[in-house]
Amino acid sequence: MKKNICFIISLLMLCGCSNNLDTASADVRFLHMIKDNYKKLIQTKKPLNVRNIITRSMIEEASVPLLFVEKSNGENGTLKLYPGVNLEEIWYSADGATISLFNGELLSTRGMKNDIIHSLLPKSRNYNERLRAPYKKIRSYLSSENIINDILFICEMIMYVENTSIEIFDKVQIVSKYQENCVSSEYSVQNQYWQNTKGDTVKSLQWHSKSEDYILIMRLK
Repeated sequence: MKKNICFIISLLMLCGCSNNLDTASADVRFLHMIKDNYKKLIQTKKPLNVRNIITRSMIEEASVPLLFVEKSNGENGTLKLYPGVNLEEIWYSADGATISLFNGELLSTRGMKNDIIHSLLPKSRNYNERLRAPYKKIRSYLSSENIINDILFICEMIMYVENTSIEIFDKVQIVSKYQENCVSSEYSVQNQYWQNTKGDTVKSLQWHSKSEDYILIMRLK
């Protein structure tokens, strides 16, 4: 029940609703469509899954940028973009969880197990700029003992496939797929990024931590 209440609150925040909004606005229509789909899902007694609730038409109706995040255990949800930032984006949910990204690449998280406190990474917008030589990435984590632990990765970016099409919630996009191979003294990970022709990372599968494993991130709008 608590999860259901948090889910509804999150939807309200995503729509940015207030008492002054016209009921004919796109945001309100978006909320009503989510509510109707949510009621149908509750009646079937199926586990909550954003993939079964939000449709492409609802995304297009929304007036705010939306981010879809799915953990390795299948839990997923949507987040809203905090205004006033550019490449370093902060996405947040109603319960206080946040994900910070640099053009789709993980910088930090809050509200997950073993949160990323900070990341040092190459600040190049286009992944083609990283194809020439290995580079370093540093992830900082806060342990349960309140100690910051750093992980140094040596990474290499490769072009996996160029100019292919993918679907994100029924929207076809032309992208290039990159794979980032990173090695530390303890871990070996492979991150994947899908970048469109404008240089925007619209989809990624990135290693978060030992506890969370990989998380899927997709920009819906």
